[in-house]
Amino acid sequence: DKEEMDAARARVAKESEDAKADLERTKIEHEEAQAANENAKLSQEQLIQEKKELKAAIQALTKESEETKAQLELTKAGNSVAEAEVKMVKEELSKTIAVHEARLQEAEAKDAKIQAEHHDFRLKLEEEYSTKMAQMEEKVAAEVEMIREELSKTKAAHEASLKKEAEEA
Repeated sequence: DKEEMDAARARVAKESEDAKADLERTKIEHEEAQAANENAKLSQEQLIQEKKELKAAIQALTKESEETKAQLELTKAGNSVAEAEVKMVKEELSKTIAVHEARLQEAEAKDAKIQAEHHDFRLKLEEEYSTKMAQMEEKVAAEVEMIREELSKTKAAHEASLKKEAEEA
């Protein structure tokens, strides 16, 4: 009877250690997922910085365009060669601005995609973590209940044995 109790205690201790190891593995997986999440945030921050730089470049080009237009307007004074140069510069600047605006839109689209993926990833991570925790809690509760039943049976058998010995004596 004492051996059975010791064996039951050893089983409980082993199962408790196994449950702790499972919990530790789950925590490590959670930390790894959080690290991946941080990397996604850094990538998003880089895109935001690139967007700011593109906006600044567009502003600088717009200012340069306005300054160039003003200078050319002064020198134009009916000069057809100067008019052709103004037209060419305007076209060049329009093309450059269009290219930068397209890049800005692309960066904004990438940013929106990363934000959506980041949100979905967080939801998935939280769902997986809570599912694992619930499963582990159910498993541990079932094992504890099983051990209680075994201990109850062992106790009843032990008491019956003591009662029988007492009656025989």
